[in-house]
Amino acid sequence: MLLGPVVFILFFVLHPESAVENGPIENLQVLILAAGAVAAWFAAQRAETSQGRHIWYCGTVVFLILIGRELSWGRVFYPEGVSRLDLWYGPFIYPFLGIVSAILVAVLVRNRIDRYVVRRGVPVYDLLVFTGFLLLSDFADNKILDFFVFPKGQLLEELAECVCYSALVSMAFIMGIEKTGLVRSSAFNQGRFASSLDETVTLTVDK
Repeated sequence: MLLGPVVFILFFVLHPESAVENGPIENLQVLILAAGAVAAWFAAQRAETSQGRHIWYCGTVVFLILIGRELSWGRVFYPEGVSRLDLWYGPFIYPFLGIVSAILVAVLVRNRIDRYVVRRGVPVYDLLVFTGFLLLSDFADNKILDFFVFPKGQLLEELAECVCYSALVSMAFIMGIEKTGLVRSSAFNQGRFASSLDETVTLTVDK
């Protein structure tokens, strides 16, 4: 992933106002998460087992929740100054998220996501990138780095989140689509080899 170095270059190039709510960086984050939702959906469609399908459908929902978070649960579509609680559905957002989260956890536990992840293997590089930039984003959000980055703390936070989301999308693609494709290709080739071997044996016996 080349986004890491790009983030630090953009940090020095971009103006702090680039990180305003509903600005270009947040819109980019939404696009990245939408790509993740699509990747998780395709992974569910390509899954060989019901376990994989259920897990990747949960992944799709997680990406959609993250999109909702970046859009402030729809508040960005209303005039400035409108708070979450001013929305007609505002009071129901967190109870709804609580219910959805409980369902997701139940489905993932029931389908033994731990075994699925061990079997698939986690892309270590993407995981390290995700963890590192998640910490960086959290430090910037909590003003821990303000002495070094003020007044660009919010800009650093948003750029770091872009890298985090990109790492998640990369993991979804590798674990859900790329490895599934390799499994299917391997199974297909094994089937062709077995078929050819059977034909060879049959011809030899006939002779």
